[in-house]
This record gives sequence, C-alpha cells and structure tokens, in this order.
Amino acid sequence: LGGGRLARLGGEESTLRAIDALTARAAAAVDAAETFARASPEPGLADLDAAVFSPPSFSPPRHAAAAAAAPPQPPSGARERSFSEAIAEAHAVALRSDPRVVVMGEDIGEMGGVFQCTAGLTSEFGARRVIETPISEACIGGGGGGAGG
Repeated sequence: LGGGRLARLGGEESTLRAIDALTARAAAAVDAAETFARASPEPGLADLDAAVFSPPSFSPPRHAAAAAAAPPQPPSGARERSFSEAIAEAHAVALRSDPRVVVMGEDIGEMGGVFQCTAGLTSEFGARRVIETPISEACIGGGGGGAGG
C-alpha cells in the first residue's frame, strides 16, 4: 500500500494490527472446522447419496406445467437425441471442421467422460486434441488462455 493510502486507513501500524487480527480469526475458524470434521463420524452411503442427488420427490416450478401442456414442435427434419448425444455430436463437428479446435477437461479422454460426451474422440482425433487435464481449473483456464493467445 502506498503511504497516502495507509494514512487514510489509519497508518501502517494499525493496518498491520488489523491484518494480524483478521489472520488470527481466519486461523481460528479453520482450526475449529478441522476439529469438528475430525470429531465427526464418516458419512454413510445414504448421506452421500442425498448430498449429491436431488430427492425423487422433486416438483417442477408451477410455470413448467404450462410449458409441458403445449411443448414446442421441433423444426422439420430435426433429429431427437439426448443432451449428451447432442454435445458429443457438437464436439465431433467442431473438431472435424477446424484442426485448431481442441477439447480439454477432466476425465474426458479414453473413458469418454462421465456422460460419454467425448466418447470416441481420443481415438479419432488423438490425445493432442482431446486433452485430459488434471483436476485443476487453473490448469484448464491457463491452457485455454494460452491456446487462444
């Protein structure tokens, strides 16, 4: 911080004290959370299931009923496919149309991703264009930024 800004904040010494106080409070909160987590029992499978999936008793919003009563008709010649199939097809079209296109992500390589949206792409386009990344958004974002630059 510059000298003028420090003066407006009450001077360097009071600013450093405030930072130290915030650091101590944050460390205490992290320590308390760790103590709680270590003292808690491991979750059971039923607990994990409920934390990941919505309950089967999900009710759609009221406006969804009106939309379902008269669904829009697809354009002539349209094909019906699942969302995952449509994404997989779009990936393949993009990769075939431009050799500069790459697909990057977690678990998308040989196994084809959790929803199979990239199934078969590695064998068709190779690992240089279907890039398996580590679980790191910074890595994926940096790779995308670097590729685009």
